[in-house]
Amino acid sequence: MRSEHLTISRHRGARCIRARVSPEGIRVTAPVRTPAAAIDLFVQTHWDHLQQTFEELSRHMRHITWEPGSQVPYLGQWYELERSCGACLRGSVGIRAEKLVVIPALGGNRSLGEQVAAWYRQQAKSHIFGRCSHYAREMGVSYEAIRVKDQSTRWGSCSSRGNLNFNWKLVTMPPFVLDYVVVHELAHRRHLNHGAEFWTLVQRHSSRVEEARAYLKSYNLVFA
Repeated sequence: MRSEHLTISRHRGARCIRARVSPEGIRVTAPVRTPAAAIDLFVQTHWDHLQQTFEELSRHMRHITWEPGSQVPYLGQWYELERSCGACLRGSVGIRAEKLVVIPALGGNRSLGEQVAAWYRQQAKSHIFGRCSHYAREMGVSYEAIRVKDQSTRWGSCSSRGNLNFNWKLVTMPPFVLDYVVVHELAHRRHLNHGAEFWTLVQRHSSRVEEARAYLKSYNLVFA
């Protein structure tokens, strides 16, 4: 029954056993003290449905590769990945017209893919840190550390201590989607739940909530 696409974790903020399916896998989250037998029973009971949902999503996945000539997303726009050899900008990555241009470092050990992936994570940190600062002031909330991670099934999270985690793939999405996720997590600094007051606060600071949620639900990009 178990699959390489299945991830099981325990989380202090979880109140019950839940499953989330994305194009990259099936993630089951349980409260910290949940017995392993209870988690196994949950997976066994729901496995057919979870596997069917994952297979359906997989059929619609779009695989993104870091190869010259491939199309790559950035802030909701698509760019052609191009490898160049400019002498003055060794080791740089940047947008030029409708292309994402990569200039390998002289004598560098990183592959093209590693260089592009590192650039995406740097851009994600820059955008997410900036938007967190902006919306925290606007919403009158504070936070502790911000981490940008490579997560398979979560776009963001907020701990009871105020630590924020975000998925680097947010920087591939339209800005209004990234902003929605930031607002969503910052709203948890006032409401550690998804009750009516929480959604009122989110909608007060994010004008395209339903559109952003639909985009996240339909996101089907998988990166090499």
